Order: sequence, then structure tokens, then C-alpha cells
Amino acid sequence: MDLHHWTILGASAISCWSIFTAPAVAEIKRIEYTLRSQPNQTFTTLMQEAESLASNLVEQGFAENNVTEVSVNILGERHGQQVPLLSSRVARADWQKQPGIQQWTRYFRTSAVLLGFYKPEEPNQSPISAFPNSTSESVANPTSGDSAVQQRSLPPGVPAAIQQQIPSPTIDSSIQQPPPSPTNPIPQMNPTTPNTPLGGASPEESDPGYR
Repeated sequence: MDLHHWTILGASAISCWSIFTAPAVAEIKRIEYTLRSQPNQTFTTLMQEAESLASNLVEQGFAENNVTEVSVNILGERHGQQVPLLSSRVARADWQKQPGIQQWTRYFRTSAVLLGFYKPEEPNQSPISAFPNSTSESVANPTSGDSAVQQRSLPPGVPAAIQQQIPSPTIDSSIQQPPPSPTNPIPQMNPTTPNTPLGGASPEESDPGYR
């Protein structure tokens, strides 16, 4: 009886010793937290608060001995809208060497716009740029003197500054004009025949055999 009793006690002691000497199982602790934006709070102060909160949550996660890695996700809430602000993930050995939270954190750049802190920029397009270049060139350098034709060729929607009267071309006085034609043209003489005497003399007087 005594030998059997000591055998049972020895087996129990060996079993207990093996349980206490078993290696700890690696565990990843995942933490998610929602940070609400305060009234009149800027996005910069909200992100600073999120970084400080993530650093504290990592420290709390490594306070447990069996935790070898901590993953933290911080969400931001504003006007009922929730979007991710940052995500941190670091191992225990890395955190002991470099405990700064920023180098182990990934930031979401669109969170400021999604939460309504900033408005997306809209591209500004000039009204004249929507028209072809040929139209703008014709307005700037008209080739015809008829301003009415130039005004009708402008497309609709052109600003009033563009729709100005184009001056009519003036005649340069330095250019010599051709002389005007005479009002009383010189009368042309009718051609005379060779045998017609001049001075109204009769044929008998002009004949040498007359007399």
C-alpha cells in the first residue's frame, strides 16, 4: 500500500512540473477604438489624440505576458460618420527597441475629407478655354473690316469683355489715289481724206490746171 501510494504521488508531481514548464503560446492582441471628434476641434488635434491613444493601447497590450504582437485600429467619428484614422501594428521586440508609435503606424489620407474637415478642391476652368483656339484667335486678330460679321461669329457664352466692338479699318491717307477722270473729255476729230482740201477751198481753186 505504501509503495503504491508513493508511486501515485510521484506521477502527479511529474505531471504538474510539465504543465508549469510548457512554453507560452504566441498571441496577437487586436484592439479597435472609436474616437469622437469634439466641437470646434481641428483635424490636426484629432490625429494627435489618435496617436497618443494608439501608443497607450499598445502599452496596455504588451502588459500581458503571453502577447507577442499588438494591432491597433483607431476610427474617427464626426457628425455620425465613421472612417479609419490610423492603423498600428508592432511586435514586442520591436516596441522595446523603438517605442515611437509613428514609425509603426499607417495613416489614411482621405479621412480628413470624409469627416468633413476639408472640402475637395474643384478644378477652375476659364470660360474662354472651352472654345477652340481658332475662335479666340479670330476675335483677337480680325481679318475683315466688317465688325458686325465678327460679332455674329462669336459663340454664345463669351464674356462681355470679349464682346467689344472691333474698330472698322481706316483708309491710310498716305496711299496715293488715282486721279479722277475728266468731266469734259477732249472731242476727237474726224479723220480727213487726203483729197479733201483744207480751209474750205473749192476743188477748182486747188487744182493747178485751173485758170
